[in-house]
Amino acid sequence: MALELTKPRRIELILRQIDRLPTLPAIATRLLSLTASDDAQASEVINLVKADPALTARVLSMVRSADKGVSASGASSGGGGGSGGGGKNVITIERAVMLLGFSAIRNVVLSLQVVAVLGGEESAHSHDHQTGDGTQSATRFDRRGHWLHSLAVAIAAERIAEAHKGDRDLAPDEAFVAGLLHGIGKLALDHVLPRSYAKVIEMAAIRRGDIGEYERQIIGIDHHTAGKRLAEQWGLPHLLQDCIWLHGNPFETLPQIDHRRMVGLIGLADLLVRQRHIGFSGNYRITADADAAALALGLDPKRVQHAVADLHHQLEVRGKAMGIHGEPTHALVVDSIQRANATLGRLNASLEQRGQATAAQSRVL
Repeated sequence: MALELTKPRRIELILRQIDRLPTLPAIATRLLSLTASDDAQASEVINLVKADPALTARVLSMVRSADKGVSASGASSGGGGGSGGGGKNVITIERAVMLLGFSAIRNVVLSLQVVAVLGGEESAHSHDHQTGDGTQSATRFDRRGHWLHSLAVAIAAERIAEAHKGDRDLAPDEAFVAGLLHGIGKLALDHVLPRSYAKVIEMAAIRRGDIGEYERQIIGIDHHTAGKRLAEQWGLPHLLQDCIWLHGNPFETLPQIDHRRMVGLIGLADLLVRQRHIGFSGNYRITADADAAALALGLDPKRVQHAVADLHHQLEVRGKAMGIHGEPTHALVVDSIQRANATLGRLNASLEQRGQATAAQSRVL
């Protein structure tokens, strides 16, 4: 009987611990409230952002880097969307607000503030150890890998939305922040239960499964639920709450909510990034087909693939502006190849072990 009471009680305690995580800075919460109002004035938004000089500099840097990345990709592909170089002329918050609008500036600020609150790669505490079969297994949360993966998902979602201009359900700035925050539940669980979460990561790596399954088995809740709780505590818009909570589910299973296609877009972007082995997601199971997922969303698969063709370069440009990482493109490509090779090596080893076991069984029979 005591065991039956333990799990609900444990879940309740975990959620309470998540509620005690640091809140968003006052400037972010005020900006969320301000930009949600139809009566908001541009001067109010401008003065609020300018009140923090360091934040002002980061916002302008991020706006310019986004324009630089889009312009570079457009030039190399002989076309494509983009701001046409407008960001290069953004040297003041006033111009940024006028050019991009309240929503875009809110999402830029929100992205920067969340990274600051939950910590970037500099606060990582990961290390490897040898498993029984001699392979390397991560025993602590790879914070650097998480932010690299999340930024890649954000860029992919934004670029896919830009490639389908005119689609009112998929605003690029909303797609970016939703992609960046889709996995914050992992950070929350690692903050409140680092040892238990280390076991989750280890089991997912050894068994090559979906980290969510092992979160539920070992902790009792998954990062989807933890992330939604944190997003609610922070007062994030419902669109972001649902993207954090529902991403990764097959599109046809999603509830009929207003921003259903945005949730689907984040799931598609996450799939594309995992297929490229960029950063750390903890989900080793890749069974969905990206083209089929795009078609389910009403998107053009060719435009989707073209939008993410230069993802590594985009990561270099945008990562520096956000302070998430500063590696050159070639280093990111090498890292992705190494992760892919490691995965292939583990799969080959697993197949070899199964083959040996089958042969042994045949001999016995």
